[in-house]
Amino acid sequence: MKAFGFLSFGHYGSGAAPGEYGAKEALKQTVETAVGADEIGVNGAYFRVHHFAE
Repeated sequence: MKAFGFLSFGHYGSGAAPGEYGAKEALKQTVETAVGADEIGVNGAYFRVHHFAE
């Protein structure tokens, strides 16, 4: 497989409340996704992030 794209909507909170994801957790999950893609043979994991303004 040559490449695979991922779309993230970048919707996360401050991470202060229980069960709420912050930017740190979002980045960690993104890296884990890219590593997993590499492990199954994807040669490129491309991410596009959409941010929502409040």
